[in-house]
Amino acid sequence: MAIQSIDRKRAVTPETRSKLALLSFKMMRKWVGILGLSIGALLPLVTATVTDCGIIQESISHYYYTIAGNIFVGLLCAVSFFLIIYPGNGKWEDLWTNIAGILAIAVAFFPTSFNQLDQSCTRQGFVYDSWVSDVHLSSAAAFFIILGYVAFRQFPQKNSGDKNNKRQAARNLFYKGCGIIMWACIGILAPMVLSKSYGHYLSINKLVFALEVIALLAFGSCWLVKGFELDQAATPHSGSPAGPGVSGSQAGTDDNNFPPVRTDQWVAILALVVSIISVIFTVTSYNKSVSSQQETQAYSYWQDYLQLAIQKPLLANGDDSQYYETHRQDSSRIEYAWFVANMLGAAEMVYRLQPYDKNWAQTLKEVIGLHAVYLKEEQIDFRHYSADFVTLIDTAIRK
Repeated sequence: MAIQSIDRKRAVTPETRSKLALLSFKMMRKWVGILGLSIGALLPLVTATVTDCGIIQESISHYYYTIAGNIFVGLLCAVSFFLIIYPGNGKWEDLWTNIAGILAIAVAFFPTSFNQLDQSCTRQGFVYDSWVSDVHLSSAAAFFIILGYVAFRQFPQKNSGDKNNKRQAARNLFYKGCGIIMWACIGILAPMVLSKSYGHYLSINKLVFALEVIALLAFGSCWLVKGFELDQAATPHSGSPAGPGVSGSQAGTDDNNFPPVRTDQWVAILALVVSIISVIFTVTSYNKSVSSQQETQAYSYWQDYLQLAIQKPLLANGDDSQYYETHRQDSSRIEYAWFVANMLGAAEMVYRLQPYDKNWAQTLKEVIGLHAVYLKEEQIDFRHYSADFVTLIDTAIRK
């Protein structure tokens, strides 16, 4: 397609301004739709291609902890950018899309909890307070609820410039259907996520991921169709309505009157790309900083235990120690119980800080395994330990 030259001496007419506004209007809707459709497919594809790990995560949000984590953040930032700068067809649509854009940022920067059954695709793990995950989940739910409302209430209209009433009615039905689908997905997930009794069921069946993909498909599809609807409204027969900002006489003009993308539009696009790259860089740097701090903390906890083990070598040897066999029935066993409790406390802190480090996991299993006989014989209450750490203990003492 040849690039049309610009006659800079020609004054910009109201018709040209209207067409440029309409072009930007529909372009933003299409980009929102494309981004929404791409999230559910791109993240698993990148993870499978780059790391050769084709395991579907328990939710789309869990891809934050995979090799595709920066792409996840970047896509959400792009969606947020377009939703916020999108002018909306009326003040209410503009308001709701602005709120949805802010919520998309919250979803990106307040990650979900990284705990999941299969962690083979995980490349980084971070320990956050529980409220961070709560903000993520509530923001994601509100995001789909609001966009479902936009699709159901704001997108359907009686007069879009399309003279084919049946086609317009079908599109309106499609928009409402997309809104209902988004609401239904949240309606199904919300009570199951809030009720911890369904946690294992959701993890095994990847139900969260499946419903999130369905909601994203509904979100992306309705925005994409809305953008193409404006294509039809932009070039109707002369004298017909032409959609937002364009009169019928303006719409009937020759398509060649559309000027090419202007310099300021390219600057806006470049600014978007730079902003996304900057956000990804910032998130990556922050995550590396958090990871480094957690690694330092893990070594600090384990160093405290090693110092105790040096002071109490007979106790550190555990079940293989002659000391344990000799004193297991007298008062000295109280000291041994104290030592094991300190060891388990340090081990759990290390495991919380480095849950995906295989070397740390192997070290913890070996040290815990030294005390397997004691841990099996004594009636120790493990309820105050995390479920994942109890699983690690069970694995260590079964050897």
